[in-house]
Amino acid sequence: MALVPNSALLSNGIILSAKPGTGGLIIVTATDANGIVISETPSLGTDLEAFYQYFIEVNYSDPRPTIIERNYQEAIQLEEVKVTPKKLEQTRQEEAATRQQAQETTQSQQIPESVIEDSTPEQVKPKGKNKLGQRILSLGNQVLKLIITKLQSLIGEYLLDQFIQARNNALTPEQISQVKEQYCPTP
Repeated sequence: MALVPNSALLSNGIILSAKPGTGGLIIVTATDANGIVISETPSLGTDLEAFYQYFIEVNYSDPRPTIIERNYQEAIQLEEVKVTPKKLEQTRQEEAATRQQAQETTQSQQIPESVIEDSTPEQVKPKGKNKLGQRILSLGNQVLKLIITKLQSLIGEYLLDQFIQARNNALTPEQISQVKEQYCPTP
């Protein structure tokens, strides 16, 4: 079997291969004889023999496979990583945005209380005094929905009244355009 450059064949048929990754890392991929990827592991070092031996020690117990064929012909060219304060700040902002998005996604995908309650077996459900907290929470959610709905309705009515009043008070073309800008902004 001809191995691709920077790869090794283990006695159990697994092929370890290395390729350059991003950020100055080497990505070591373990594949079976059919080419199915078993694992991908980043490596900071460029000594493939040492990393392959470490991979074998970490992932296999006795009897451990051995390297039976090697092909370390080419040196792996890593991209040079220069960290500037601007790049560091940009990376931090991207990570913060990713965390914020994940948090918003989690909050928007909350499971309704009824789904949890319906899927809980009867013998596990709280009874008597233990159900008081659940009832308070349920009533609080109902009150919250009622209040938010009413507030949205009141705010809509208030804004509509403000618009009508401003429209009726606008007499000159400048005042009319001001009302349009204030209440009907165009993107």
